[in-house]
Amino acid sequence: MSGTPESDSLPGEWEQKCDRMRKMILLKIIRPDRVLFATTSFVSEKIGDYFINPVPVFYDKIYEDSIKTQPIVFILVPGVDPLAQLEALALQKEKRLIPVSLGQGQVQKAKEKIFEASRTGSWLYLTNCHLSLTFLKELEKIMEQLELEKNSVNENFRLFMSTNPHPKFPISVLQNSLRVTTEPPKGLRANMSRLYNNMPDDKFNNVKFKSENGKYKKLVFALSWFHSIIIERNKFKSLGWNLKYDFNDSDWITSDSILQLCLDTNTDKTQDGNRPVQWDMIKYIISEVLYGGRVTDDMDRRLLNVYANQYFNDKVITDERYVLSEPSLPYVIPDELPSKDQKQTNN
Repeated sequence: MSGTPESDSLPGEWEQKCDRMRKMILLKIIRPDRVLFATTSFVSEKIGDYFINPVPVFYDKIYEDSIKTQPIVFILVPGVDPLAQLEALALQKEKRLIPVSLGQGQVQKAKEKIFEASRTGSWLYLTNCHLSLTFLKELEKIMEQLELEKNSVNENFRLFMSTNPHPKFPISVLQNSLRVTTEPPKGLRANMSRLYNNMPDDKFNNVKFKSENGKYKKLVFALSWFHSIIIERNKFKSLGWNLKYDFNDSDWITSDSILQLCLDTNTDKTQDGNRPVQWDMIKYIISEVLYGGRVTDDMDRRLLNVYANQYFNDKVITDERYVLSEPSLPYVIPDELPSKDQKQTNN
């Protein structure tokens, strides 16, 4: 039985008699499990890839579309946290970002920070707004006040907010805000694209030893693949993981910092002058501490370690185009990674 019947030729004269639509009808009868793949390919062929790929979120464009008296509301989905991207954008724009997590006892602090940031031109990021719905009613009045006094509001001031979807979230706040949401990434490619689209171009120049840049690029790609794999397994429920785990972007960000730290602090050299990668440390911290810290089932932990051993080893660096998956799915680590401009063009 073929693993990809949607792309195989039909036997005999049927290949000439059937167009793409008729092939999908036959596929629906014979192999209903592959209809989604055939439909995706059909849409891509007829009207373009734009309609099958989620639109990436570029935070610099969000900033360009924003104004000082209009809040920017991020409606969160599982596994996505905009804080790291906002911090990177604030660093790029040379702005101060003040995060405040709403909850019990934080309302007064949030009010004070709004007026302080509006005077100094800082950026304020209010997280977990769904936990303080009563404050949001007051926020509407505060924003109206800032609108009336907008001449005294610093031009650089921006108010960012994040919230989980909530039926009681004030509609008026949403209507008067710039709303941003990201679709849950579907598939390995979507997960990988989302991670790479939000990486700054100078990311790979931050390694202490410039000779390690090539290693770092490959390690970041392997880490992104590792993260995407374990996120994607969640959609298969008990077939993917025995228990449900809330892996998210903070796990990837911290793991990325560990990769960079291991390369920066390793001063040992082999006889040929190369610095060996501290694989045992990397695998333990990533699969046992960071991601593994969420895992409570022994078999799930065992699977996580299998992935770590496969994606964090010497062959990742030494092999040309190291194969990350089975030969039938040619996912490999590329020699060169696209720049941000190329990534935006490709998407």
